[in-house]
Amino acid sequence: MRIVSFHNGHNSTAAYFDGNSIKYSISEERFSKIKNQGGFPQLAINYILRKKDLKSNDVDAYVVCG
Repeated sequence: MRIVSFHNGHNSTAAYFDGNSIKYSISEERFSKIKNQGGFPQLAINYILRKKDLKSNDVDAYVVCG
């Protein structure tokens, strides 16, 4: 099962799970260059999808963490 989870807030982050293991976890601040970037981690999610060669509808579930 392919899952993308994300934290929408202070230090926004996205992670990708494939099966029972984490394949990627990356903070939005890596892309925005703003320390402790808050909000929706769109750039981080897009990066993960590109790295795994996935389209948004290829993901089985999106999970919001907080």
